[in-house]
Amino acid sequence: MAYIKHYWLTEGGAWAVTENPPHSQHHPEDEYPGLDVKLWLHDSDGIDICFSQVPDTVGVTTIIVDDKKAVQPITVDQFNTIDGLVNDAGTYYSAEREAREAGITTTADEQKALGDAKMDEVQTEIDAL
Repeated sequence: MAYIKHYWLTEGGAWAVTENPPHSQHHPEDEYPGLDVKLWLHDSDGIDICFSQVPDTVGVTTIIVDDKKAVQPITVDQFNTIDGLVNDAGTYYSAEREAREAGITTTADEQKALGDAKMDEVQTEIDAL
């Protein structure tokens, strides 16, 4: 399997790199048969992006639209780094929720800060792609 970072496609077939279109977006499944979305995040402009797997037999080349890489092959290591950071953030946010439910505000605030820091690392990784 190979990994790609990609934006959504609009109903008209344009890559949604500048805004999140309402209800008219779809994954590029026709363009990349076997596409399996693994992560749904945002770029530094708040635009939805996805990290997906595609079969090795599917050709993927970088597509640039408005100075953004609308589609980009990424390495397994790049995907695993982002996925691991997202999972770590989720663990902290889960601990935050449990602490809030238990009324332990200080611990909850600490866990939230740790989760937010991990998500900042995710954004740094995304911006570096």
